[in-house]
Amino acid sequence: MPQQHPDLQHVHHELMEIAKETQDVSKTKYTTKDIQHLQNKLHHIDEKYREGIIDDRDTNNPEDDPYV
Repeated sequence: MPQQHPDLQHVHHELMEIAKETQDVSKTKYTTKDIQHLQNKLHHIDEKYREGIIDDRDTNNPEDDPYV
């Protein structure tokens, strides 16, 4: 997936790491703490996005949905 914005490249990398961790955890006996750790990582990324730190929307298109 080609990314142009450095912040988006970083987020893409973080999400890929979380996906790998999720796969690894799913193959073992996991705890609530393991799941909370992964959820916290995703929440942190979502917070940055909602605060506008990460924003790849088209500012000229008011219908551009950031979650699509």
